[in-house]
Amino acid sequence: MDFSDWITNKYIQWPGDKRGNKNQTAYARWLKVPQQVVSDWMKKGGTIPHKAKYVNLLAVQYPEIYDVLDLPAPKNHDAFSALPPDFRYRLLQAEKEVNHVLRDRGLTGSDPEAEQITIATFERWGFKYTSTEIVPDDDSHPN
Repeated sequence: MDFSDWITNKYIQWPGDKRGNKNQTAYARWLKVPQQVVSDWMKKGGTIPHKAKYVNLLAVQYPEIYDVLDLPAPKNHDAFSALPPDFRYRLLQAEKEVNHVLRDRGLTGSDPEAEQITIATFERWGFKYTSTEIVPDDDSHPN
């Protein structure tokens, strides 16, 4: 099956957006890509996403896209592939924002300010922070 057949089948299986709209424009909005790009993908013999940006956006909804396009999957996406798509999207966006802010401020994850930035950012993306004590498993420690 080529990419245009694969993405067309995904569109057919897609239930529609939250308001019940099921058209290419709503599908493109759901994928977070331009409608013309989706239209080009769905044409028989149409374009194949080569830009990492589009591949990564497709991966939010369809983690198997890397296999479909015969591309190596980024390691940090593998851990989140079983999560619901919207949750995974928000998690990855929050992570990206935290990394950007820390880099811009010249901070590392061990800086005290980094924890507050991380908490605030994740809360803006809909995640509630609860302080817990982390007790690692015995086999998680290096010898």
